[in-house]
Amino acid sequence: MQRIGDTLFRQRGLLVALLALYGLFCARPTPAGFWLGLTWASLGEGLRLWAIGYSGEPTRGQELDAPVLVTAGPYAHVRNPLYVGNLLNSLGVLTAAFYPWDLFRILGLWLTVVGLYLFLGSHEEKFLRRLFGAEYEDYRRQVPAWWPARRGYSRPSGQFCPRRSLRFERTSLVWWCLIWVVLGLKGWIYGT
Repeated sequence: MQRIGDTLFRQRGLLVALLALYGLFCARPTPAGFWLGLTWASLGEGLRLWAIGYSGEPTRGQELDAPVLVTAGPYAHVRNPLYVGNLLNSLGVLTAAFYPWDLFRILGLWLTVVGLYLFLGSHEEKFLRRLFGAEYEDYRRQVPAWWPARRGYSRPSGQFCPRRSLRFERTSLVWWCLIWVVLGLKGWIYGT
């Protein structure tokens, strides 16, 4: 199971990119779907930028890495803010591509992405538990994995750096913008 988790972790970007390409290829955006999707995706990308401003490069690699346990910013409210951001991004793209004419496809593809991130989140938790022990267990007891808590972690650690955020998210931001340009063009072409 460890080997499967490591492989899926290394290939997580490719797996989501394949789903995004499928969504873009089959997309028939409507104005309502486009704007609703863009709202979800903007929230997701905003959360990602905020999280990466705290965690930086280790969260972008192909191998699990955590030089320190970051528990401030979005990590004070949810243990997996990058994955929550990705789920919002995915929901946004799928909504823009298929709403309202194929709700079953939106739900089916999104649940596939949810399953992937639930598995990856569990895989990362095992790694963090081994690496940080009692410190991580205390954090884990206070902060939910997937649904943000209103009250933050009692001992937050980490500092936000906007330059770090933009530096390590720039490639994803370029792809994010390209996806939305393609969805907008497809909506215009189809006249919806």
